[in-house]
Amino acid sequence: MSDRNGDRDIGFFVSPEHASIVLLQCADVTISLDENLRVERFFCTFDFDASKLRQWVGKRFQQIVAKDSQSKLEHLFADNCASSVGDARWRHLNLRVDGKPRLPLLLKYFCFDDKHGVTQLICARDLRPIIGMQERFQREVDLMGQENSKLEQKLKFIQ
Repeated sequence: MSDRNGDRDIGFFVSPEHASIVLLQCADVTISLDENLRVERFFCTFDFDASKLRQWVGKRFQQIVAKDSQSKLEHLFADNCASSVGDARWRHLNLRVDGKPRLPLLLKYFCFDDKHGVTQLICARDLRPIIGMQERFQREVDLMGQENSKLEQKLKFIQ
């Protein structure tokens, strides 16, 4: 990605320490993968029982992805944000925790291959607050529909 001056190397103004702070502040979950796409380590910034997420370490990433999201893996790994010229898409996947598909996340994949070796990261945003808001909204819409039906019945009775 280029800055406004067209320079692709942002390393001249971002130290590794600053880059890690930005990463930790912008991703709710960061997952490091080895060359076989096994989870090496993760970092989670939201309140979720980390001991449950530790079960991911050593597993292939595919194993922690819920069945309903398996078809999205190919697209996730094909869209390497580290080399994308345009905007890489966020991918919505549900990850498994305790064997259940219960952690909805928006993910981006980064694969850096340089003189230091290959580094693969997945950065994710937690979708649970948004999904909770959508569910509350739907409940309210359903309640309004029920109230509307009651009012229509009363109106028919009056007429």
